[in-house]
Amino acid sequence: MSGSAGTPGAGNPGGGSLAGAFAKMFSGTLVSRILGMVRSLVLLAALGAGLGSGGDPFNVANNLPNTIYNLLAGGVMNAILVPQIVRAMRSRDGGSEYLNKLITLAGTILFLATVVFTVAAPLLVMLYAGGMDPAWRAVAIAMALWCIPELFFYGLYALFGNVLNARGSFGPYMWAPVLNNVVSITGLFVYIWVFGTFASGSGTDPGQWDAARIALVCGVSLLGVASQALVLIPALRRSGVKFKPDFKFRGAGLSGASRMAKWAFVGLLIGQVGFLMLSNVANAANGAAREIAASGGTLEVAIPTITAYTSAFMVYMLPQSLVTTSLVTAVFTSMSNKAAAGNHTGVRDDMSSTVRTLGVFTMFASAAMVVLALPVVQTVLFTTPAGAVPGFAAVLAALAVGIPGQSIWTVVQRVSFAYEDARTLAKIQIPMSAIIVVFGAVSLFFLPPQWWVVVTALGASLSQYVGSLIGYLSLRTKLPSLDGSRILRTYLRLTLATVPTALAGWVLLHFWGPQAGGFFGAFLRLAVLGTLMLAIYVGLLRVLGVSELHDLTGPLLRILKRLRGGGAGA
Repeated sequence: MSGSAGTPGAGNPGGGSLAGAFAKMFSGTLVSRILGMVRSLVLLAALGAGLGSGGDPFNVANNLPNTIYNLLAGGVMNAILVPQIVRAMRSRDGGSEYLNKLITLAGTILFLATVVFTVAAPLLVMLYAGGMDPAWRAVAIAMALWCIPELFFYGLYALFGNVLNARGSFGPYMWAPVLNNVVSITGLFVYIWVFGTFASGSGTDPGQWDAARIALVCGVSLLGVASQALVLIPALRRSGVKFKPDFKFRGAGLSGASRMAKWAFVGLLIGQVGFLMLSNVANAANGAAREIAASGGTLEVAIPTITAYTSAFMVYMLPQSLVTTSLVTAVFTSMSNKAAAGNHTGVRDDMSSTVRTLGVFTMFASAAMVVLALPVVQTVLFTTPAGAVPGFAAVLAALAVGIPGQSIWTVVQRVSFAYEDARTLAKIQIPMSAIIVVFGAVSLFFLPPQWWVVVTALGASLSQYVGSLIGYLSLRTKLPSLDGSRILRTYLRLTLATVPTALAGWVLLHFWGPQAGGFFGAFLRLAVLGTLMLAIYVGLLRVLGVSELHDLTGPLLRILKRLRGGGAGA
């Protein structure tokens, strides 16, 4: 990355360079996401989507462990583990005693939480899918009893992965989900072989969902998540971690971790208010579609429901996972080291360089995904019924608007975590959740059902920008400066390149015809127009002198060389 800031994250623990760590995570995430899309397509074929399908109750049930994990453990672990372990590694024993106590405590909490939430499955389904048809809701509850235990293994995966990241071993964490997807895809094909596809009439009635059918679908999902976590144990041993359970928590120096965990949990609890609104809006849309169908009415465009949101969110997260998460995860360890050493200028340089370099990617990704939402859905989610494609695409476009804001918010979070400050982030979650709630309420009361999920998703995108701006300004108390003028100049130039690129893509797409007749037509639109938009964007960046373009493409070119040479493994 350019300028005086240098290369963020240089000198990661474990001796790996930022480019090397980025390559391992990028390649692992790429393979995992491709398999994840394959899994979603097979899932759609097996269970269907929308009214009268097993897809919606399964998505409700399978989202519960993710939601609970993000609430109880996800952000908490991201907040405390890497900074705390990095600091503990400076101790005489290399942090071994601290690590044993931390893993023991976290694992115990995960296990107890999993038991409690599994017992509470009916209440949770009512909370997140109160508007679902009662017969299908009963199916969702039965599925949740299988799916919620995934919480324990999601937590172990994050726990083990963050320990590996703090020790400079980045590859295994990003490659482990590949195994999860392979197990899930295999299980879904077995389901299709045994019961048939949704299109053939299988699973279209709640009465068809007996214990054996539910056990096959949800049991395989649980097995996949468990394998994703347990496959990291050999990697931990190779990295020198020799875990021994230690329940002597008093006086172990866990007070800092406890304080961080408390505020991270508060922040996530506030954040779940927004997701709760979005989830209920999506399920209310399902209820509206059911009422229209029952009354004999018809819709020109299918109403987007929870399945549309889940599928669109998966596509929206693809560019985030490939570049944003990979780069920020690699830089986070460096930031934590520098913050612990009091090198505040170094943290500022890492933050500024990462935000600017990510902007080169996220601005284009956002514009391309908004403009090409229809062909993206028809290509990536090609099993989506033709009538549902516009609704899926509208949700995707609404989410894609927030890609740049989401990347900046991610960087801001990591800087705050590096300084062990989760309290400020918790406060910022209040306006972020409020925006989603307002957008959801407005859509429910004033707009037709076709727009409920779309507008609420747009509110979620806006909340990312509000949160990133407030969070960025809050860093003034931690850093010598924010490098604001440099970041602003970069994003102004990126905007000057993005707007003409988006307009050109939009005009060409509508001249061609936005929605193709099938997969190949959509793929051709995506390939041709995506390439043209990228060429226009890169050309304008060069004309405008955006040096961060080289900062982004340099590591990516090295990644391609590593992939061709087989060097991107763990």
